[in-house]
Amino acid sequence: MWTVVAAVVAVVVAVLAATKGRVALDVIKQALAKLGLTSDVMARSLSMGFVLGTLPLYVPTIPTVVCGALAKLFGLSVPASIMGLNIATPFFMILMVPFIRFGETLSGSDALPLDGLMDHMREDMAGAFQTFGGRIAMGVMSWACATPVLFFASYFVFLPLCRMVDAKKS
Repeated sequence: MWTVVAAVVAVVVAVLAATKGRVALDVIKQALAKLGLTSDVMARSLSMGFVLGTLPLYVPTIPTVVCGALAKLFGLSVPASIMGLNIATPFFMILMVPFIRFGETLSGSDALPLDGLMDHMREDMAGAFQTFGGRIAMGVMSWACATPVLFFASYFVFLPLCRMVDAKKS
């Protein structure tokens, strides 16, 4: 089942990258160039926003506020962090179930069917927390464990892009 989902996601990403990828990448590079940051600060800011954007808990507007506050606290760029948060949106959807499953494994719990989780979260947030709250907490726990790996992996993915932007400014 997961193999089919991964294959479909890979095909969709490949098609989008081939058709719209270059245009989207150019828009991101232009927006980052306007910020006037070094490539290191830019990559760290994007990575922090990206990691926060993969948190398997959907609460509208709170991630944006938290991302901005943490960026200020750590001396990073708030706009670049918010961009990283937005870049993470598809990864939030892709990683939510694996984070929950890994959390169930870490806690030794049996797997709960998650068929209606996203629909339930869109329709009735309080009801979703009653039904799936423990599982979402397990997902947040596994996300917290994966945060350093996600940060460093995304940093090394964003760094070449940021260096290209930095080189074009010079």
